[in-house]
Amino acid sequence: MATGAIEALIDEGHGAFERGDADASRRAFAAARAESESGELFEGFARALYLAGDYRGSIEAHERGFAAYKDEGDPLSGPDGSDPLLAAPQRLWRLRGGGRVVDEG
Repeated sequence: MATGAIEALIDEGHGAFERGDADASRRAFAAARAESESGELFEGFARALYLAGDYRGSIEAHERGFAAYKDEGDPLSGPDGSDPLLAAPQRLWRLRGGGRVVDEG
């Protein structure tokens, strides 16, 4: 698959995530990961799994993403400039009853 096609799947996955469509986001990132593996793809897939309520799968995908970022020479920064090693556990620990996420900012 061409890089442009993978980028389109990434955009599709992020867009679906922003709309709250966990299944579409997961499918887009899974399709991209079938062609290539990167920290960004694992992180997007992990976020989609989290949105779908698959917390165990999300943690596993985040772990693989962190390893991929490290292999890529960028162990601390996600694609948005955040620190995925800090951001993911914070998101996961913000779970409150019923699988809702409480995000103070």
